[in-house]
Amino acid sequence: MSDAESTISHISEAISILIANVIPPRAYTFLYALVPGLFFETSLLLANPALVYTLVARAQPTDAAM
Repeated sequence: MSDAESTISHISEAISILIANVIPPRAYTFLYALVPGLFFETSLLLANPALVYTLVARAQPTDAAM
């Protein structure tokens, strides 16, 4: 293994340990539930940005509603 591969391996391992210590173990359950929805929303945005813009604009509160 070259020095560059070894360094990348150590950095990757350090990031994995950091994430494991920062994110509580039960939080992964909620993250797994969010991934399909996030994928769906991203797909809509890429396929039809005008539709997403319209939906977001409609969801924003207006001064007249307050």
